[in-house]
Amino acid sequence: MKHISLIFTTIIFFSFLSSCTQEMPDLTIPYGTVNFKIDLMTDKIDYFDYAVFESPRRAGEYVGYAGLLIFMNQEGQIFAYDLCCPKERSKTVKVIPNSRGEAVCPVCGSVYNIWTGFGNIVSGPLTLTLQKYKVSKYSDSAYTIRN
Repeated sequence: MKHISLIFTTIIFFSFLSSCTQEMPDLTIPYGTVNFKIDLMTDKIDYFDYAVFESPRRAGEYVGYAGLLIFMNQEGQIFAYDLCCPKERSKTVKVIPNSRGEAVCPVCGSVYNIWTGFGNIVSGPLTLTLQKYKVSKYSDSAYTIRN
């Protein structure tokens, strides 16, 4: 009976301990800080359109590992991804967005779906998704992108 009580107490303790830790999102590429603001009025992104930012525009901005790909789907949702291809994992190999809501790696040929918000693979040699970043609305037309 004493052993059962000890096992039960240990299980409760480790369950409590694991629930207190913040889960970090899985990285599909090397880490790069993201802190970026975008305003749809001045940055001219429209429905089913994208913008690419390979370097910061202001002091205090960071664009991730290889740059940012920001996409607005037909419902007006904003999604942000790193430009780095997860298979190549290089700052110099960047996916190229197209008008079909996809991003294509020019080296490995992987095609990623960017209009759903998942950055999932459509075709190619890898099953990893594009690295996604958190998008938060802070005014009618402005958003903050962070990791």
